[in-house]
Amino acid sequence: KQDQQKQDQQQKQQQEKQKQEQQKQEPKMSKENAEQLLNAAMQQEKQTQDRMKKAQQRPQKRSIEKNW
Repeated sequence: KQDQQKQDQQQKQQQEKQKQEQQKQEPKMSKENAEQLLNAAMQQEKQTQDRMKKAQQRPQKRSIEKNW
């Protein structure tokens, strides 16, 4: 019985080690994928900046009440 318990414990320890190793080996992003994401983010930022510039260039309409 003791031998069986020792074997069970060893198997559990090995399984835990394997799980930890698998977690460490997270899939890495390819260089091309990273560049594509970066370019998309930069393009979106540029579009946002352009919209902000256009909004600032438009004259804001003010309603003037004449008090006479």
